[in-house]
Amino acid sequence: MSKIIEEDLQQISEGIKDVTSRLNGKTLLITGGAGFLGNYFIGTIDYLNQHVLQQPCRVISIDNFITGVKYRIPEGQNFKTITHDVREPFKIDEPVHFVVHAAGIASPKFYRDYKIQTIDVASLGTRNMLELAKEKQAESFMFFSSSESYGDPYPEFIPTPES
Repeated sequence: MSKIIEEDLQQISEGIKDVTSRLNGKTLLITGGAGFLGNYFIGTIDYLNQHVLQQPCRVISIDNFITGVKYRIPEGQNFKTITHDVREPFKIDEPVHFVVHAAGIASPKFYRDYKIQTIDVASLGTRNMLELAKEKQAESFMFFSSSESYGDPYPEFIPTPES
């Protein structure tokens, strides 16, 4: 891991440490964990586990690796990886307290090659993860979208306003 990313993770973690107690002893499931945002989430939780939390937060990451990216930290007691495409329903026999749906094809290099998959991850993938969160009675669900799922917007709509 690069020194810059390590410094980022430390700064992010230190900045939020006072509000992370909800993660103590819980399980977080993240989709797209090997991607840019996902790797930062996992790295942040890893830092919190090592330096802030009283009880570690377990992270389960699912990714289909369509863009060929990798995880920055190795699997271990508090980090499990599962290869899965979120466009398909997902079942797991473990508790899931928080769901972060960060799967998405956001790079022009890839979303041009995977147009239908880009839309399906944003729609079917979100529905599948919402169903999982409902089944597991998750405490929280967070969704990261990408303007790429809306096509090629006019320049005045970049970034895409939430309205």
